[in-house]
Amino acid sequence: MDLPNFVFGRISPRLDFWKRFRQAQFKAKNTLDDGIEIVSGLPRSLLDILACFDEPAVEERLWLWHGTTGHVLQIRLWDAWRFSGILLARRTQGSYHTTSISLPTSEELLGLLVASLDSLRLGVQQPETQHLLICHALLYPYMITASEFTLLRSHPEWKAQLNRLRDFLSELDPTDNCQIGLQIIDEAWQNGDEAVDLDVGVRLRGLELALF
Repeated sequence: MDLPNFVFGRISPRLDFWKRFRQAQFKAKNTLDDGIEIVSGLPRSLLDILACFDEPAVEERLWLWHGTTGHVLQIRLWDAWRFSGILLARRTQGSYHTTSISLPTSEELLGLLVASLDSLRLGVQQPETQHLLICHALLYPYMITASEFTLLRSHPEWKAQLNRLRDFLSELDPTDNCQIGLQIIDEAWQNGDEAVDLDVGVRLRGLELALF
């Protein structure tokens, strides 16, 4: 799908497959189905917003996203993705937009994110939910959440919950994408860095790291 800001250390140009596909659907006057896209497990309407990540008002669009019907753990996952998107937009754009609505602070968003991720960690380990394969979509929101060093130092209980998810992901996913991503966060935290720039951390390793 090649969505914006899902490949860190990017060198190759982005192809925007999803955005172009949906634009072609619209031009052909095909119905833009808002159901769940089966490869990603994310609602198509949420993917539409994420595909326009570098456009104005993405924070407001993510916050106001209407949602769709799904399993309770799927809904938690979708919330984690959109909250992560808002935090990342603020980080990459320097500050968040002034809008006509009241948006939560970054600290409030981080609390919502940690709560969603911890409930997902517990939920995906239950036998009756393992068929959902939600665990394969947890790396992106974990990486964005775990990069909020300053706020996490103010909330050590949130960091402890994230550490449990980190250990779960490390055991679950042996791929380089996951392991290198976790190492970048771990090393920056151990070094006492005030923040981690995922793009820089990955580029220094001469890599492109896809979190999706």
